[in-house]
Amino acid sequence: LPPVSAGGSSTPTVELSTIQQLDDDSTELSAPYHPPEGYMLFAIMGEPLEVRVLVPTEFALPSVQVIGCESRWNIFAIGKANELGLLQIHPIHFERMRSLGLDPLWEPARLWFAANVLWQQQDWQPWSCRHVLLR
Repeated sequence: LPPVSAGGSSTPTVELSTIQQLDDDSTELSAPYHPPEGYMLFAIMGEPLEVRVLVPTEFALPSVQVIGCESRWNIFAIGKANELGLLQIHPIHFERMRSLGLDPLWEPARLWFAANVLWQQQDWQPWSCRHVLLR
């Protein structure tokens, strides 16, 4: 994925390259695989695809709780208000995410990056399941 700046003068700058989707045939995943320091590897196995995404730890740990509540780990989840994917990105954010080059949001690395952008700007406020977070 190409690096995309999510910043503005009042928002932190994030590079899309900080969240990476790894290919199944990646030699980087040969056992034993240890993610780079500061990252967690999410391996989501299911039909019809398997997804492996590297996510910064500070965002990954709480997102695990939110994902369980928002989508129950269904990559293809669509919410009642047409929210998309694991992290249930709401349609009100779609245009902004497109402007950052994050289309289609179905691609797991792009979806996770979009959620990371929202989280950096608004903490967990955009998510209805923010109440599940252990503080």
